[in-house]
Amino acid sequence: MNAFRTQIRVTGRLFKSVNILDKYFHWENLNHMEEFLQVPSINREYSRVVEIFKTNVSDAFEANIVIRELRGHFPLCKITFDLDDCDRILRIEGREFDINITAILEIVKAYHYDIELILD
Repeated sequence: MNAFRTQIRVTGRLFKSVNILDKYFHWENLNHMEEFLQVPSINREYSRVVEIFKTNVSDAFEANIVIRELRGHFPLCKITFDLDDCDRILRIEGREFDINITAILEIVKAYHYDIELILD
């Protein structure tokens, strides 16, 4: 039991162990505890966004090189090219906080390709 002893301050009260904290608040679910302790919720839903860029990437080999590099920086995003479109579209889909437009522009330009964000 001593291994689990800790001091936790919650709304001005000092608790010496997690067991006392659990008994005091009678946690019904994890989300309630996270909200009370002001820990970001693991179940929070974030809005998904799709950013669309106009590029001059001309073939699938070049597109795969760029996609591989972008996936290294944005592993949680879906990244695709539409090379049949006249604008050679790069499409990046992910949660709003996973996409960094400035970084995407810099990465693609580092490979000496033109890239431009298409605004809605």
